[in-house]
Amino acid sequence: MQLTLDHVHIFAASARKTADDYVALLGAREIEQYETPNGLRVILQLGGAQVYIEERAGGTGAVDHLAFATRDLDAAVAHIENSGGTILTPPRQVREGLRIAFVAPEGGGKTEIVQRG
Repeated sequence: MQLTLDHVHIFAASARKTADDYVALLGAREIEQYETPNGLRVILQLGGAQVYIEERAGGTGAVDHLAFATRDLDAAVAHIENSGGTILTPPRQVREGLRIAFVAPEGGGKTEIVQRG
């Protein structure tokens, strides 16, 4: 199983202000923005990775989860489960060309596994 970093997802009280700060202070480049059920989501390119900044009431700006991409989501999830990880959200189709699952290592934390294409 080979995984590559897909994105880092941050929840913030003001997605616009946080994204603007990342651009001004860290040199990020804005790729796109759109509305989600939570509110505004701004996607930035920074340091070779995408950073999703999504508005959420009470968001602290802390990292919610890391997301890794794989070519075979079902095999990756099976490997994680067989190795002692917990499946938080089983594989599901989000939209055409995007399937995701959320998993947690035994020690805690939350990781998204994505399959694009």
